[in-house]
Amino acid sequence: MREMNKKGFLLVVIGLFAFGLVLSACAPEPKGAYKGRVFVVGMGGHIADANVAIDPTDTENPIKIPKYAIWTGDKLHVIAMGPDGWYGSHDVRVDNKDKTVAYWSAIEGKANKVLYGKVNLTTGKWAAEKSSDVPQEVIDFKKAAAGPYYCASGQTPDYHIPVWMGYPPVIDVIDKKTLDLKHRVKVVGPDFPANVKFTHGTNSPDFKYMFLIQGETKEPYGDLTGVSYFYLLDMDALTKGELKVVKKNIYSGATSTVAFRQTYTADGKYIIQAARDRVLIINAEDLTVAGEVTTAGLPEKTEIHDAMATPDGKYGLINLRVMTEYGAEKGKKAMDGQIQLFDMAGKKLIGKPLSICKHCHTKQEKGWLLNTGFKIVGCTRCHGEGRNTLDTLRDAALCGMDAVWR
Repeated sequence: MREMNKKGFLLVVIGLFAFGLVLSACAPEPKGAYKGRVFVVGMGGHIADANVAIDPTDTENPIKIPKYAIWTGDKLHVIAMGPDGWYGSHDVRVDNKDKTVAYWSAIEGKANKVLYGKVNLTTGKWAAEKSSDVPQEVIDFKKAAAGPYYCASGQTPDYHIPVWMGYPPVIDVIDKKTLDLKHRVKVVGPDFPANVKFTHGTNSPDFKYMFLIQGETKEPYGDLTGVSYFYLLDMDALTKGELKVVKKNIYSGATSTVAFRQTYTADGKYIIQAARDRVLIINAEDLTVAGEVTTAGLPEKTEIHDAMATPDGKYGLINLRVMTEYGAEKGKKAMDGQIQLFDMAGKKLIGKPLSICKHCHTKQEKGWLLNTGFKIVGCTRCHGEGRNTLDTLRDAALCGMDAVWR
């Protein structure tokens, strides 16, 4: 009798899940000129995978995530990095050719090792990883010896190229197929000042250049001055382990303006640079700043950590660290990760940002039956590989971002 009850229960769960899949397939999708999957990496060791529909004409809520029909959740999933799913990261980079693969590199490490790897975007699972030794120069420089390590990254068809955010800065050239470290290029020389912090960079769409940015400091890895250094590096030389500066420029801003991650527009004309309190729109040809979009109107202490353009370059997405009240103790605030649309030509924000962290960080309230069904079918909407962050929001610290548009 008990066995029959178990079988009956299992059939009910499977039936409900199958029915949900049918309803989900028939569920209407929000309108939008731009649709795709946006990947936002988190310090908790996972990548948020959000199906989005973006409608710039909706000046209230331009970014939407379609909902499943049978339960109240959004089409927002989590991809764990590493078999243990703990690797805090700032880096996610979708392969330029194979859109089912994304590369990551960790901001933290174990026992003087740094970690990097790749995930399968079709299965939403960890695929492979490797590690390499922390450079002796970093170990000797006690101030940043424990990290941070990787943050931004670029790529070519053959290499994933993560950049060290720590000090002294280096650029790693990693073979995409084998994940072997081919070259470790030290960012030193007559073109590069010693007093810098937060080195970041990415590739041009034609893979001819690697854009690099560094924040000037009063002493090595010290307080920022508000000055940033822009460089274009020859990519062919870089992938051979050489550092060749093609062009450089200097930008002077407020001390609150900090060099973070960036991407090129698809046509290669502009570099969309996240700079904590603003986005810099940089002319890729001469590295001059063509315009800025600030965080004005957003909550106090909001930070921009990555930025990218829509495929046609008319609009941009930025990801934000925002202090919010939900998920925190009464009278306190916790950090949330959100994405925000902006107008490239008008240089202004459009509508409200959308949270891509709170969906999985707040407690589920879907009932024991559906939650049991999720576990049976291996649902990774809010958890993966045995790792779970559902019970409390805490600080959901995001950083890097990439997308697959359709």
